[in-house]
Amino acid sequence: MRNNKEISEGLSNLEIFLDSKGQSKFYFFGEDFWPVIRTLFAFSLISSKQSINNEESQSHFKKKTKMMVKKPENLIVTHSNYFIEIDNKYYDRVMSSLSNISNRNLILNLEDLSLMDGSITYKIGSILYKVKILKAISMILAPLLFLNPSYQKNLRLIYEAKKELNLDFKISRFKVMSRIAYIFFLSKFLEKFLKRLKVKKIYQAIYYDNFGFALSLAADRLKLLNVCMQHGGQSQHNPAFGNWNLIDKDGYKFLPNIFSCWDEKSSIGLRKLVKLTNKHKVQIDGYKWLTTFKSIKLNDSVSSLRNENKINLLITLQPSFQVENSFVIDFLEKNNKKINLLIRLHPRQISLKNFEFYKNLFSKMEFVDIETISKNPLLESLSIADFHLTAFSSSIFEANFLGIKSILIDNRGKNYFNDYIDGHNISFADNTKSLEKLIFQIDS
Repeated sequence: MRNNKEISEGLSNLEIFLDSKGQSKFYFFGEDFWPVIRTLFAFSLISSKQSINNEESQSHFKKKTKMMVKKPENLIVTHSNYFIEIDNKYYDRVMSSLSNISNRNLILNLEDLSLMDGSITYKIGSILYKVKILKAISMILAPLLFLNPSYQKNLRLIYEAKKELNLDFKISRFKVMSRIAYIFFLSKFLEKFLKRLKVKKIYQAIYYDNFGFALSLAADRLKLLNVCMQHGGQSQHNPAFGNWNLIDKDGYKFLPNIFSCWDEKSSIGLRKLVKLTNKHKVQIDGYKWLTTFKSIKLNDSVSSLRNENKINLLITLQPSFQVENSFVIDFLEKNNKKINLLIRLHPRQISLKNFEFYKNLFSKMEFVDIETISKNPLLESLSIADFHLTAFSSSIFEANFLGIKSILIDNRGKNYFNDYIDGHNISFADNTKSLEKLIFQIDS
């Protein structure tokens, strides 16, 4: 059980089994923590997880002595991965539609838990060290929770069911308990934080990490509107968005009130969830960043990276996709002379170590400077490409917007975006021959 479809189906079977045994709620600290446990199980098998850096970010954002945004109306929780710099101006591709809803937005950057003003230009504070202290306390207290008989029973039932169904979720009971403790204590801290700020609405890009769960629980206690803004691929096989079975009409305190989706296909996995409860809703709001992008003038110098005598092939890499072990290397070695290779690292991969690794990996081929392509805005890099290759990145949406054909090169991509694969704008290849056929238009 490794791809998202298998993981999601495994979770669904686990929930059906537990429900058949009359066990549908798992209380810790007086709250039903099943959404947290469910996600922990799923992400124990998914290597690419959102996490908080151990140190404050050394990014390009300026620190400025400035008072907190006065009486912020909205708390926007996002991540530097979504920030795009074009002509010395910064945009948030996930939250771009929110800049016009109020001039009293306080932004929290999940990269380092810094607080930023509404322009995402200046850091004006941080809650990083307070959160790190809470996490340390939670690790210390977690073993004590095993002394509670009902907590022990809840975990025993889940792990016995996992064993009976032969599910290979790899996470220890201690880790589950420590995460539960951390999320609960963090929610108490965030509740006081939100209450002090008198925030009215919360918009978050990721609801299903530790911070997101804690924030949702805090928002529920304060009766604040909590909206999850889609940030990437969101298929019915994504464990955070599909195959829910253990839920009643009262819903979950750990989930947002509203899921804002780019399109109808992105909402398919959530439809079952919202049908079972009146607490959670789905809204189709579109991918507003693409609308914003239309009004932005791109840097003309990027066009010089294009080679009109070759096929310009952009590969957008991802942390959990090992291109060095894929058929793509064989394809590139065989066809290098026909291709102008553009390699773009994921924002979480950008480091001197990774730049050197990929330069060595592709050393036998001709390619455009990896640092240049990786640091350019994605849409600028796409604008000079003829084809776009990716494992399972939502960059297929940007490519489609620009009329660039995307080819998914990993089964996870096929699982995520199966409903979008049309063989024309978005295709799938799983070997050198099928990729050659799609790129060079070879007749079968």
